[in-house]
Amino acid sequence: MQILKSILIKSFELFLFIYEQLSSFLWLIFLYPIYCFYLRKKGYSKISPFQYSGWHLSCRYLLVYKDDKKYFVKCGKYFLMKNEVTAIKAITKLDADCVAKLYDSKLSHYIPINFVIIEFLDSYTPFSKLTKVTKDQYEQLACSMHNILRVLDEVSITHRDISPSNLFINGKDYAKVKLIDFAMSEGDNIIPLDFLFMNKLVYRSLGCQYRPAKNYWDDKYSVNKILTELANSLIQESIIND
Repeated sequence: MQILKSILIKSFELFLFIYEQLSSFLWLIFLYPIYCFYLRKKGYSKISPFQYSGWHLSCRYLLVYKDDKKYFVKCGKYFLMKNEVTAIKAITKLDADCVAKLYDSKLSHYIPINFVIIEFLDSYTPFSKLTKVTKDQYEQLACSMHNILRVLDEVSITHRDISPSNLFINGKDYAKVKLIDFAMSEGDNIIPLDFLFMNKLVYRSLGCQYRPAKNYWDDKYSVNKILTELANSLIQESIIND
C-alpha cells in the first residue's frame, strides 16, 4: 500500500511538472505578446521573460526597463495581483522599508492581463542563497525580520508564505531585509483565495516547510523556524572551526 501511494505521489508530481511547463509555454506564445503590448504602452522597453524555471500555475515573471532603470513584473490572475497591490500599499503607508516598492499595475476583471511592476532588488540577495553569516549579521537579520512581523501585525496581514525564497537581504547591510510575494496573503481588504479551484494546488503547498501544520499558517512561526535553522548553521560552523 505504501509503495502504491509513493508511486501515485510521484506520478502526480510528474503530471504537475509537465502541466506547468506546457502552461508556461502556451503563455509565452499567446499571452506574452499581449503583455508586451500593454507594457510598451506604459513606456517600458527591453521586455524579457525572467526566471522561467520559477514560473508556476499562478504567476509568470518579466524583466523590463524604463529610463535605464530595471523593474520586476509579476503577471497573474486578477485576484492574486489585486492582493499584491493591496498588501504593498498598506505596508507602504507606514513608511516601512521592508517590501519591494510598487511602481505600477494593471488590474482587470474582464481580460486576462493583470500585472504589478515592482522594484527590482538588484543589490539584494535571496535568503535562500545565504551560506554563512557572522553573529553580528545574524542579530541584524533577526531584528529586521521581527520588525517585518511587527509591520504585518500593524496592517493586519498574514503573509502565509514567509520562506527563504521570499526574503531578500541587502548585500551591504544585513539590517535591511525585504519580504516579497503577497499574492496568497490574507487580511483586511484582501480577497480570500481558499475557495478558488485554480489555486488549490498552490494553496495546499503554500509555505509547507515553514508552517506549523497543514492548512494552518503563522508568520511568527515561519520567521522563528528560519532564524532557528540559521542559528543552527552558525553553531555547526563554530564547532567545525573549534
